[in-house]
Amino acid sequence: MRQPDPDTLKPFAARYVWWRAPDEAVRFPQRVVAQVMDIGDFFDVRYLTGLVGEDHLRRVLVNAEAGMFSQAI
Repeated sequence: MRQPDPDTLKPFAARYVWWRAPDEAVRFPQRVVAQVMDIGDFFDVRYLTGLVGEDHLRRVLVNAEAGMFSQAI
């Protein structure tokens, strides 16, 4: 699994993890990735997939904490 570079995640953290400063949010890369997967737009999710790979996204889903993802509609 490719771990995302914190500097690469900062723009995502600033946009999708509004309750923490980006520098703090990137210390929890799984949370940043989960937020993008949950509420990100199509282009951000696609870009993130290219950065970290599909296997990483699957691992985030499998290891997600309760409440990390909103209920599917």
